[in-house]
Amino acid sequence: MGRRFRGESHHKVDTKGRVSIPASFRRVIEASDPNWKSGENPELVIVYGDQRRNYLECYTMEAIEEVDAKIDALPRGSMQRKMLQRLFHGQSFPTTVDETGRLVLPAKLRNKIGLEKEGLLYGGGRHLPALEARDL
Repeated sequence: MGRRFRGESHHKVDTKGRVSIPASFRRVIEASDPNWKSGENPELVIVYGDQRRNYLECYTMEAIEEVDAKIDALPRGSMQRKMLQRLFHGQSFPTTVDETGRLVLPAKLRNKIGLEKEGLLYGGGRHLPALEARDL
């Protein structure tokens, strides 16, 4: 079992949709990306879901592979498998943490959760469960 995300922090979002990731969270993302090497940008997957979700979930590569394995274990054609595939495969955005330790969020994701000026990042163990808008 790898390192875990713990804590919460508020971060400004600039006009290009960049939000800083706390150093402790970046270390977890790096440690949980089997392809990551020092000097490279670690990968992660942002799951945004349908209109009922007003937050973004960020999964490390290890965590998303665990989710994929659980989905693959479900009976083919089952409603549960189809729903989970839609969420984790279709309503997701693979990305990297840039060289300055930030996530660049596309306008589609920012608009979905109403993120304009400030976001709240908080840890949830194996995945970073949420980036929520905290705009005033």
